[in-house]
Amino acid sequence: MVVIMRRVFIYTSRATFWGASLVFSASLALANAELAELMPADVGVGTSEAGGPLYTTSEGMTLYSTSLDETASGIPRCSNAHFETGVHHLGESYKLSTAQLELQKTCLERWPAFIPSDDAKPVGKWTIIDRSEGFEQWAHNGRPLYTSIKDEFPGEVNGSAGGYGRRGGWSTVQISLGFPPGIKLVRTVDGLVLATGINQLLFAANIEAYEVFAGWAPVQAPDLAVSSGDWKPVMRPDGSRQWSYKNQALYLTGKDMTMESIRAAVAEEVMQPILYQRAQGAPAAFQMQYSIAGWVYTNDQEKTLYVFNCSDQTPIRMSCDEIGDPAVYRSSICGSGEDCAREWRPVLAAADAVKVGEWDVREVPDPPFSDAAGAYGENVPMVRAWTYLGKPLYTFAGDHKPGDINGHTVRYYGVSSFRAVKVLGNSHDDGERFFARD
Repeated sequence: MVVIMRRVFIYTSRATFWGASLVFSASLALANAELAELMPADVGVGTSEAGGPLYTTSEGMTLYSTSLDETASGIPRCSNAHFETGVHHLGESYKLSTAQLELQKTCLERWPAFIPSDDAKPVGKWTIIDRSEGFEQWAHNGRPLYTSIKDEFPGEVNGSAGGYGRRGGWSTVQISLGFPPGIKLVRTVDGLVLATGINQLLFAANIEAYEVFAGWAPVQAPDLAVSSGDWKPVMRPDGSRQWSYKNQALYLTGKDMTMESIRAAVAEEVMQPILYQRAQGAPAAFQMQYSIAGWVYTNDQEKTLYVFNCSDQTPIRMSCDEIGDPAVYRSSICGSGEDCAREWRPVLAAADAVKVGEWDVREVPDPPFSDAAGAYGENVPMVRAWTYLGKPLYTFAGDHKPGDINGHTVRYYGVSSFRAVKVLGNSHDDGERFFARD
C-alpha cells in the first residue's frame, strides 16, 4: 500500500495527481490548545516548509539542537575548539592546510548559542544551562539550543543541512501538534499532509455519508479516545469509532483498491488528502523534470540543478560547503579548480528575481574553485545567483538533455559531493522528509 501511494507522486505530471483543490487545508493558528506549551519571552513560534510549526528566537530566527551534545559527561561538544587534524574516512590521519585552518569556523561560530536575556527565567521544558566557556545558554528538554549563520532572515531553515541529511544530527525544535498516536505530517510536492506512521496518506470525507465510501478503510479511534482540539472520535453505524479532523471523517485506501479508483475518488472530490500547510513551490525560473532518480528541478534551459555538500573529517564532522569555506573541498572533486569552474556553473538570477520559500538570491563567488591555495582568495568576482536552502545552485557541463543527472553524487571520497536538487515529496528516496513528532 505504501508503494502505491508513493508512486502517485512519482509518475504524475507537474499538475500532480491531487490537482489544485486540496480543500481540507488545516489551520496553523497557534491559539489551539494542541499547540500550547509554556515558553519564555525569549522564545517565539514560526513555521517551516519542511516540518511545519517550530520554535524560534523572539526575533524569529530558527532554533536548532544537535546530537553532538548528547555526551556521557553532559558537556556540549559544539564549542569554540579548532581542529588541526582529522581522520580520513579510510582511517588515515591528515593535517589541515594553512588555508583551511585560516578559514575554519568553530562549531559555535557556525551555530551561535541561544543566550538568555538578562531577566530570563526557566519555565516548563525550557531551562538555562551554564557553559564552560563562561556564558549561559537556553535548553529545551535538556538539549542546548543554537541558531545558524546560514539563516540570514527570520523564517529560514537552512541550518538542517539542506534536506540531504543532518550532519552532526542538527535538527529544528519542532512543536508537538497534539495529533493522535500514529498520525504525523508528511511532506508532498503540494505541502505537508496528514499521514500514518508508515506514511499512508489520510483522506477526508463528509462524516454523514458512510455508504459512499465502500472499499475505503476508516481510521479507527481507540475506545478510550477523547476529543482534543480539531480531533474527535465519531461513532460509525456499525458501532466502531473513527477519527475525524475538523468534522471530516478520516479514511485510508483499502487493500483491494486500484490506482484508478483512488484517482476517480479524488477527481470527483469524494475523498481528498488533508493539506495541513501548502508549499510555496519553486520560483517561476525553475521546472520539474523526471530523471532516473525521480523528479528533479531544472533551469529554463532544462539543465538539472545541483548543490554542493561537504562534511570535513575533523572529529565533529563540520560542514564545509558554506559560502566562504575553503574551495579545495570543491576543486578536489574535479582534479583542479580550473576544471571545476568550467564544469560547474552558478545559476544566475534575473535582475528582478526575489526570494521564494526555500529559494533565495545571493552574491556568490565566481569562479569559486580556482584558487590553488584552497581558499577563495582576494578580489574574487561575485555574481548574483540562486541558492537553495542557503547553498548556491549549479549546473553541470556533463548534462546534455532534459533529465540528465550525470553530476549527481559526483564526489571526492566520502568528504564532498554534488547532488541534484530533488522535488521533495516527489522522488524515489526522499524518505528523510517525513517528520515524526513528539
